[in-house]
Amino acid sequence: MKSSSQIRTREELIYALCRAAEIEHGLTCIYLFAAFSMKRFLSEGIDEVQQDQVRNWEAVVLAVAKQEMEHLGIVCNLLNSIGAPQHFSRPNLPQPAEYYQTEFPFSLEPFSLATIQMFMEFEKPATNDFAEGEVEGDGLVPDPIRTQNFHTVQELYATVLEGFEYLDTQGDLFIGPPEAQINDGEIVVGFNNREYGITMIEVTDLQTAKQAVDIIIEQGEGIPIEAVLSTKHARELQRLYGRVVENLQVMKGLTFDVENWRQSAELLCVALSKQHELLVEARELLKDDEQLLNEVYWYLPHTVVELIDMAIAELSALHGKAEAILHADNPDSPVGELEGIQSAVMRVTQYDVEGVLLSGFTNPESHYIKFWSIYEQLKTIDYQPARNVVSNPALRLHADNKEWADQVTIAENPYSRNVMELLNASYETMVQMLLLTFSYNNMSNDARYLFTRTAFFPFMSMVIRPLCEMLTLLPVGGYDDDRRTGPPFEYYIDIALLPNFNAGMKYLNERLVQIAKFSDPLVTVPEELRGYLGEEQFTYLREEMTYLNGTLHRIQQNFAAGPVPSDLQS
Repeated sequence: MKSSSQIRTREELIYALCRAAEIEHGLTCIYLFAAFSMKRFLSEGIDEVQQDQVRNWEAVVLAVAKQEMEHLGIVCNLLNSIGAPQHFSRPNLPQPAEYYQTEFPFSLEPFSLATIQMFMEFEKPATNDFAEGEVEGDGLVPDPIRTQNFHTVQELYATVLEGFEYLDTQGDLFIGPPEAQINDGEIVVGFNNREYGITMIEVTDLQTAKQAVDIIIEQGEGIPIEAVLSTKHARELQRLYGRVVENLQVMKGLTFDVENWRQSAELLCVALSKQHELLVEARELLKDDEQLLNEVYWYLPHTVVELIDMAIAELSALHGKAEAILHADNPDSPVGELEGIQSAVMRVTQYDVEGVLLSGFTNPESHYIKFWSIYEQLKTIDYQPARNVVSNPALRLHADNKEWADQVTIAENPYSRNVMELLNASYETMVQMLLLTFSYNNMSNDARYLFTRTAFFPFMSMVIRPLCEMLTLLPVGGYDDDRRTGPPFEYYIDIALLPNFNAGMKYLNERLVQIAKFSDPLVTVPEELRGYLGEEQFTYLREEMTYLNGTLHRIQQNFAAGPVPSDLQS
C-alpha cells in the first residue's frame, strides 16, 4: 500500500510530468495575458513616471513568463528521458481551482493587485506535508485525483522528484535516447539564446533529473532543494514561516454562524494573539538582517522591517476589534463583522506577512518574490496601470470550458474577432512546431533547426507578441464599448504529433500560407478605430499590422525553403 501522493510506476511519473507540462503551459498564457494588458501610451491616461513603472512591471511579468516556457521545455526533456511522449495539450481557459488542485482558478485576468495575489499563490513555496490518503495496492493506471494532491507548483515537483528517486532504484528508468534532449544551443530566442538567458538541462540520469527539477523550483518558489540560504537567520525564518502559515490555516478554517458565533470568535482571538507573537519574533530576526535585505529590496516603497511593523499594527487593530465584539453585550449577531475581520487577517497574513518572511530566506529572483515585490508597489499607487481588458476573452466556448460560460466574454467586434482568430491559428501552429522540436522522431539536425528557428524566433517574438499587444487595444463589442479584448490562446483540437515528416512539412506550410493570407485584409484597419483609440494608438495599430503581415509572408517563404524529405534520417 502506498501514499496517495507517491509515484511508484513509470505511468504515474508520466502522468505527473504531463500535469506539470499543462501547468507550466497554462501559467505562461496567464502571465502573458496580464503583461500585455498593461498600458503603454501616455494617451492612455498615465504620465511618464507611471509609464516607466508600468514598463518595469511588464518586463518582470514577461521575464517570469519566459521562464515558465523554459520550465515547459525542461519538462519535455524529463519526459524524453524516460521514454514518454511529449505533452503540449492543455484545457482551454478558464478552469476552476479544482482542475489542478490549486488555490486559485486558472483564469486569464488583466494586470491588477488581485491578479498579482493570484500569481503569488501559484508560486508560493510549500510548507507542509501533502494531504495524503492511501491507495489500495500499486494500481496499473494512475488515479488522476489522488496520485498528486498538491496546492502549489512546488508540491507537484517535490512529488515528481521523489518519483524519479524511487523509480531509479528499480533500474532502467532512463530509456529515452540522449539525442532527443534539447540543450541551450538549440533554443533560439531573439538572435541568440544568450540574449534571453535560456537554460535547458539535458536529462540522461538521476543527477541531471535532479538538476532540472532544482532549476524549476529555484526559479519559481525560490527554495533550492539543496537549501541556499541568504541570511544568517534564514533557517529560523523558514521555520517561523511554516508556523505562520499553519496558524493562518486555522483562522481560514473558522466558520461563523448566527447562533454559535462566540466559540469561533474566541478561537479567532487566540489565533490572532499567536500570530502577533510570531510576527514580533520575526521582526527581531528581520531587524538583524535589515541592512542586507534593504540593499536587496531597495526598490520597495517600504523596508522589510517597516512592512512587518505595518502588518503587526494592522493585526493588533484587528485583534482589538475581535476582542471588543467578543466581550460586548450586543443582542445582534456580529457574524458579518467577524467574517470581515477574518478576511482582513487572511489578506494581511497571506500576502504581506508571508512575502516579508520569505524575503529573508528565499532567492530574490524567484517568481514568488518578484510578484510579491510588484504587489507591495501596487498597493501604493493611485492610478490604473492596465487597460479595461475583460477576463477570459474568447472567440467561442469549447467543450472543456463551456461549464464556465459565465466567466468567458465572447468577442463580437468583427475586426477584433479576426485578429483573435489570427492569433489562435498562429499560436496553435507554433505549438505544433514545438511539439515536433521536442519529440525528435528521427529528424535530421537541419529539420530540427528549422522548427526551432521558426517557432522560437521569429514566431514567438514577431508574431505572437505583437498580436497579443494589439488585441488588448481592440474593443470586445461596439465602438461605444470601452471594454477591450485580449489573447485567448484557444485550442480547437488536441495538439498531437504529426507522425509523418513529409506530410507534416506540407501541413505546416499549408497552415503558414493560410495564416499569411488571412492577415492580408487586416492591414486595412477600420476607420472607426481612429476615434476609438486616438491618433497615437491607431497609428501604432496600423503600422504593427502592416509589419506583421510582411513578417508572416517571410516566415512562410523561409519555411517552404527548408529541409527536403531527403533530410529525414532513416
